[in-house]
Amino acid sequence: LVNAPVQGSTYPDLRREAAEHAYGTSLDVFPVGAVVPLMNGYRYAEMAEVVSAAKRGLGSDAPVHLFGAGHPMTFALAVAAGCDLFDSAAYALYARDDRYLTVAGTDGLEDLEYLPCACPVCVDHTADSLRGLEAEARERRLAEHNLHVSYREIRTVKGALREGNLLELVERRARGHPAMVDGYHALLDDADRLEASDPVSKGTFFYLSGASARRPEVRRHHDRLDRLAVPGERVLLSEGDDNSRFDATWRLQAPFGPFPPALYEAAATGVRRLVEANPDVEFAVAHWGWPESALSALPEDVDVLELGPDSKPPDSDVE
Repeated sequence: LVNAPVQGSTYPDLRREAAEHAYGTSLDVFPVGAVVPLMNGYRYAEMAEVVSAAKRGLGSDAPVHLFGAGHPMTFALAVAAGCDLFDSAAYALYARDDRYLTVAGTDGLEDLEYLPCACPVCVDHTADSLRGLEAEARERRLAEHNLHVSYREIRTVKGALREGNLLELVERRARGHPAMVDGYHALLDDADRLEASDPVSKGTFFYLSGASARRPEVRRHHDRLDRLAVPGERVLLSEGDDNSRFDATWRLQAPFGPFPPALYEAAATGVRRLVEANPDVEFAVAHWGWPESALSALPEDVDVLELGPDSKPPDSDVE
């Protein structure tokens, strides 16, 4: 296989231009280079941005190789950004410095009281017994552990791809380090590209934070609102019961428990899309305590009712 590297530092326009040129060579693999300094400096947002820029310049059939990506905490983010291949000696290099890899970060062996892993190395050793080995044996055992963790995470990422919940895995991994959260947010800035390759059929949508509202599933739902046929001339969008004063009632419902503010705002965006696509229909929204940030995002001509024991339908004459 012959590589056509994609360079361009942290300049997205240069990365995209380099990717377009590389793709035009019709070579086999397209490595994204010069990212090791970004990963070593925990600059995961910039890593996600340069990979996304390179992907925009490559065809969808181009295998993308991320040079030097060897820490398991980055695998899910890198794959979600569009990388297919990795190479790194990180598992051995970290072991040489008595560093113990996990999917949430790196621990110094001297700081561990317990080994939070079930790989063969960690089953056969305690933290104390691992520290007590001769330097060469300790390095080998740590390298084996680091490699086990890396392979397990690769299998976890593959499973998430199959099940269609890779971005949920990315978000869970992002909670392991503040810089990974920045990387996840940068990835979601490219939601249009992500949506194009995100599987349409998948399981239950789990939201983990306000950032979940920016995932491709939400964007796709909003896009599809333009194509829905709205029955009648008056429609109630409600978190409560049906109301006979309206021709139809459509549900506003969180997937699990109460909405965090960002998800309310995403719901308001969906309402706006539906209203704009049906200008001849009169809509009303009945809600349970939406925050002002979400209510202010609703179209001005939508009637709003806050549900409660004494709530009345919009325009109700009932006292």
